[in-house]
Amino acid sequence: MHPPLPNISVVLPVYKPELHLLQEALESIKRQNYPHLELIISIDGGIPDPHWEYQLVQWSGISKAKIVYHHGISGIFANLNHALSYVSGDFVQLFCQDDRMYPEFLKKQVEVFENNDRVAMVFSSFDVIDEHGVMVNESVQFTYRPDQDR
Repeated sequence: MHPPLPNISVVLPVYKPELHLLQEALESIKRQNYPHLELIISIDGGIPDPHWEYQLVQWSGISKAKIVYHHGISGIFANLNHALSYVSGDFVQLFCQDDRMYPEFLKKQVEVFENNDRVAMVFSSFDVIDEHGVMVNESVQFTYRPDQDR
């Protein structure tokens, strides 16, 4: 029997987002083919309209979505730390309000952890898109070699 798959907490700090970009970000989380996840949305400085919270939950479509409020406007790092205090997953994926994830992104990250005893953190390459979703720069690559880290 295989051990249970780990839970991932996707942490999304939000401040005055462009709603169409936030909607696309939430929909990309919803399309993940990894089932064991929770979403924590931390809103810095309140919400612009009373229907916004309902809309966020609808866009995400994730049953384990939490919306928390970081009152006052104190910046991205204070908001992120606030959001991290609500995490219950085994792993944390930081996510920005204008990001998108490919559907297999979280599943591939878990596979790297599951298959490599010495891995403590996973980072991936990324594609850069403009505000219209058009790819500007494909696959910005990062290479880390532990043998060169001395």
